[in-house]
Amino acid sequence: MIRPLAITTACMILLGTAVHTTKLHAQASGADLPSEQFDSPAFYYWLEQLQEPDLFKQPATGKSEVYRFTAIPFRKLKTSVRIDVSADGTAIGRLKTVEFNDADKPVLKSVQFDVTSAQLAQLRSALNTTGFWSMRTHDGHYDETGKLVSVIICADGDGLYLEANTRRGYHGVSNGCPKERTEQMTPALAVLKDIARPFAPKGPYHYFD
Repeated sequence: MIRPLAITTACMILLGTAVHTTKLHAQASGADLPSEQFDSPAFYYWLEQLQEPDLFKQPATGKSEVYRFTAIPFRKLKTSVRIDVSADGTAIGRLKTVEFNDADKPVLKSVQFDVTSAQLAQLRSALNTTGFWSMRTHDGHYDETGKLVSVIICADGDGLYLEANTRRGYHGVSNGCPKERTEQMTPALAVLKDIARPFAPKGPYHYFD
């Protein structure tokens, strides 16, 4: 169950930090952009609650791939969907959710599942054809050197984060307002959600409902 206090706490964390809007900017050249960390303490707080690794700090080996979608919605459970691809091409998916019990303690629920080669190919295609690798990590203001100066705050406090760590390196894109998703980010998110949906828990507060 979700306790009112837990919802209020989550809202305060999200609204009090740099949460991002959905206008994701791509380079005109379409070239890969340098990797950036998410400028959002809320993201890293919930990443820890979900017991998920920091993909930004994981070096790309060229022998494996990792893809992840993290949802931090205001009124629903915090959710992550991660796909790990080994050197032999085997792909394993992990769906995690965090909710609070009667003592306001976070309770982690996790399920593991196989990902087919066709599903993996669909995800890679969605990322490559929509310009994911050339999107700005944040919607904000950058200086002439490309350094992030400030981010635009989203009033509704929701957050979506899409990441990949492959032989191309690490890249992540944030989308702070799910009601205004961009066309660039939606296809890959839709693929990840469709892969995980059969294994998702049911209930009024679950992200997939």
